[in-house]
Amino acid sequence: MTNRIGKIETAEGGTLFLDEVGEMSPSLQIKLLRFLQDKTFERVGGRRKMTADVRIISATNKDLEKEVQAGNFREDLYYRLVVFPILLPSLRERKEDVPVLVDHFLDKYRKETGKDITVVDNDAMEALIRYSWPGNVRELENVIFRSVVAADTNRLMKVNLPDTISGGNSGVRKEDRDFLERRGCDMADVVFPDNIIIPMPELEKKAMQHALKITNGNLTLAAKKLAIGRATFYRKLERYKL
Repeated sequence: MTNRIGKIETAEGGTLFLDEVGEMSPSLQIKLLRFLQDKTFERVGGRRKMTADVRIISATNKDLEKEVQAGNFREDLYYRLVVFPILLPSLRERKEDVPVLVDHFLDKYRKETGKDITVVDNDAMEALIRYSWPGNVRELENVIFRSVVAADTNRLMKVNLPDTISGGNSGVRKEDRDFLERRGCDMADVVFPDNIIIPMPELEKKAMQHALKITNGNLTLAAKKLAIGRATFYRKLERYKL
């Protein structure tokens, strides 16, 4: 593949947003630095230098200053990017935003999954507010998605939340716990409000069906939402005949 038009060229005359810039490889850091210095770049597979007038906005959840000190991020690139920094406090520092975000994500995934969940139980909301959210807003969104999938009433209950948030005990065997944790799941997700434990195959099939539904059959995106590899996802599709 040669001379493929990339994001910089596509954004000519506009703004390009680069998310998770702290995760860039050393080679990408060099390319971005070169563009920020003289506005030049090369197409993928090409050799001719081209120019573009593009404003760059970047974001990261890492402390880039510490990454520079650790040798993981170029110092010259850091100073090019930090011209006008906007520091956003973590979710644990703005707990008052949790109820607003919960309502937003609940409405989003209620519509996507077809679940008629309109209320968050007070105990569940208190648990969500107390939690420290090391994964920030993305973790909150993931928790609400999985909790909506697990719920079987029109209320999101504390028992539907992950065990790390609810502080409960699901009673799942250790080998099953390890199996789910390797896939980014939490024990409370396998328990209905009446404490009936869902069999593992049924849980997996149910989660896969919901993932396929809300992604409109996009296998790659469905596997990503379930935090498993595509090859594993395809094998399970065949196993459950989905």
